[in-house]
Amino acid sequence: MTPAQAKEIFRKFNSSFDETCRKQSSFVVSDPKLRDEMKVSLARKIVQVIGNSTTLTGLMLSESEMLG
Repeated sequence: MTPAQAKEIFRKFNSSFDETCRKQSSFVVSDPKLRDEMKVSLARKIVQVIGNSTTLTGLMLSESEMLG
């Protein structure tokens, strides 16, 4: 994957994330237990995605330095 391709992937992710936040920002979960479970679940998923992207970015940077 080239740096340009990675940049496009991040751009698409950010765009989709922003759109989803905009659409779901008015949602209300009245059950406190369910709300807390959802927060934990989302946090885990976001951390996993960020970790994967950071690893991917690091690998791409290392590869481009080797080729550079």
